[in-house]
Amino acid sequence: MSNQRVLVLGASGMLGSAVSVEISRMLPDFELLLSARDRNKLAQVLPKLSGQPTIIDFELPSSASVGGTLSQLPPVNWIVNAIGITKPFINDVDGSSIERAIWINSMLPYFLDEWAHQHGAKVIQIATDCVYSGKSGAYRESSPHDALDVYGKTKSLGEPYGKATYLIRNSIIGPELVGGCYLLGWFLSQPQGATLKGFTNHLWNGVTTISFGKVCAGIMRNNLVLERLTHLVPAAPVTKFELLNIFAKYYRRTDLKIEASQAGEDVDRTLSTDHPQASQLLWSNAGYAEPPTIESMVEEMAAW
Repeated sequence: MSNQRVLVLGASGMLGSAVSVEISRMLPDFELLLSARDRNKLAQVLPKLSGQPTIIDFELPSSASVGGTLSQLPPVNWIVNAIGITKPFINDVDGSSIERAIWINSMLPYFLDEWAHQHGAKVIQIATDCVYSGKSGAYRESSPHDALDVYGKTKSLGEPYGKATYLIRNSIIGPELVGGCYLLGWFLSQPQGATLKGFTNHLWNGVTTISFGKVCAGIMRNNLVLERLTHLVPAAPVTKFELLNIFAKYYRRTDLKIEASQAGEDVDRTLSTDHPQASQLLWSNAGYAEPPTIESMVEEMAAW
């Protein structure tokens, strides 16, 4: 029986909910602790879990209260930080919105890293492809960040050079508990027979939230020692047009008409890696013999 304890912050979000489920399934001997701002949404996650988690309160601290808030965290071996203010929820011309994004996306990861270092824990932190402008593609860990929007800048600043954080960079798609704010939810919310545009000049090579959850579980199960930052790279990129067609195939939405279209600007935020062996290590420990294709991950997600 393992005595390992893992805390998932943001367990009711698109990422945190999937990570929580996969950890519970893959690591049944770990003690799972969950924190979420929305307890009603979190209640939808609980029936999917293998086992009964411990629910803790973690109010997002302000700069004035961070010490007191973090001091209330229970002793754990691992933290998965799935808290973030994403692009749809940031107003780039509103001061209070920018301030909140700076605090949550940029500063909180550093405080978590310091807490983890002091308490002998490790943090798994998702890092985003949106630190890149998308003008060149095949971005490596050594590629300079060149995003100009608030989301990209705040996430860029929130990549700790500390002692206790593993940064795993990727872009994610996944099911939402409520609403359709992100790509898959938007797609599934379309009315019968709708016509959609799929951009052929937008390239993507992200992962599903389910796959990312498996990667997190693999890291913890085998106590992997990683680089500070690793790009999680699947088998091959797809266009957004191809991705929508993959959604249609596996979510049985062939009623939708998806038209190939050119966006006004080319966007290529695909990731490559300076550490191919490290990326392969993440996949193999997650249960994938080889880096999976995007289609195979969507097929897995649709059956989830």
